[in-house]
Amino acid sequence: MIVIAMQTKLSFVMYILKSKDYYNVPEKQLSSEMATMNSISEIVNIVQSFFLGVIVDTLGRKEILIIGLFMLAGGLGFIPLFTSLYPWYLILRILIGLGISWTSNVPIVPDYVKPSSLGVAGSYGTLFVFLGRIVSQTVIYQLATLLPIGLIFYSLGGVMAASAIFMFW
Repeated sequence: MIVIAMQTKLSFVMYILKSKDYYNVPEKQLSSEMATMNSISEIVNIVQSFFLGVIVDTLGRKEILIIGLFMLAGGLGFIPLFTSLYPWYLILRILIGLGISWTSNVPIVPDYVKPSSLGVAGSYGTLFVFLGRIVSQTVIYQLATLLPIGLIFYSLGGVMAASAIFMFW
């Protein structure tokens, strides 16, 4: 699911940004605006990475994973609610970046897998990365032709929130 969020953030979001019903960014400005916001978001990510280890040690790995999933849920799910790039989309883009960082950089596998099976568990992670890419580049793009684009973002946010709630139990 994290891969689906990453792929959505990287490529699919341009459709909602240039949509007249949402952000209405002109085609000529789209790449420049996305580059600016991605750069700002990544700078925030670099700064937070200095503190992520302390945060994980303080709150716990599972809690960080749950918070990261909720960040992804909010970031993706609220994109259709706003129409201005600054500050709203930028804030959501930062939330998505932090959510991806918090969910993909937390070493949670050793808590749930026997030491003798860590290699197999790691290979499953790689398998799901590729499956996530396939789903994001096929299913979600096909859904864009059938469903309103805002509904897709609401759905992705809902799936991330449901994942976080599932992890909480």
